[in-house]
Amino acid sequence: YCTGAAFSSAPRDHVTGDICPSGYYCPAGSAVPTPCPIGFSYGGTGARRVLDCLPCASGHYCGVLGLSWYSGDCSAGYFCPGGQNRSTPSEYPCPKGSYCPAASSWYLPCPNGTYQDSLEQSSCIICPPGYYCPQGSVNPLLCTVHSYCPEGVGWPIACPGGYWSETPGLVDARQCKPCGAGQFCQQGMVV
Repeated sequence: YCTGAAFSSAPRDHVTGDICPSGYYCPAGSAVPTPCPIGFSYGGTGARRVLDCLPCASGHYCGVLGLSWYSGDCSAGYFCPGGQNRSTPSEYPCPKGSYCPAASSWYLPCPNGTYQDSLEQSSCIICPPGYYCPQGSVNPLLCTVHSYCPEGVGWPIACPGGYWSETPGLVDARQCKPCGAGQFCQQGMVV
């Protein structure tokens, strides 16, 4: 950029002009640098057009003009794809069945054995006894017949060989009933 009285087309004397600083771009003929827009940054020097400014890095936000680096991390409970200008973007709350720690670029499904029934959360809840929670669960599911579900399981566990059950919601293998005389039990069922 050239501020005036420049004797060169690319002055670098800090008086009549200089190379465009980081966080700014300087189209040909600029008297002053133009800041990169909100939601964008540019870490290098010498940018010549607004397209040289890059969308803010995923997991972060760029909340002011003229940034050479991001403003901060995306807040816990939200996720920030590239180009965000707030730490809590209202269009990207962490959905139910998932969690978003700080600096998340995308939401993560709750792992097996956990669930999340609320929006904007940074962690998941351990599945209670008598229920199971597959990956991405919004609510715990009642443990099925022929099986039992201790705390924190992603899938029902079949009653051991020689035992059965027709009662849903069992929490321990000891609640399964022994097979009767003359019967054969497998996978929690009388066969």
